Amino acid sequence: MSIALKIEQEQFIQKKLNSGKYGSADEVIFEAFRLLEERDKHYEQWLRDTRQKVADGLSSTRSG
Repeated sequence: MSIALKIEQEQFIQKKLNSGKYGSADEVIFEAFRLLEERDKHYEQWLRDTRQKVADGLSSTRSG
């Protein structure tokens, strides 16, 4: 797969490389995807919890 990055994204990656924390652009991208996956998991859990709370609230309201 090949992707095209915006200049700002390339500059961001270069900044991370210059910091010394990452040894390659691949490492920066892998970390970005790891964080995206983590965020998505948290969001999905929050969504499930919120839906359950709404359902519980509606059920409680109906039963009086």
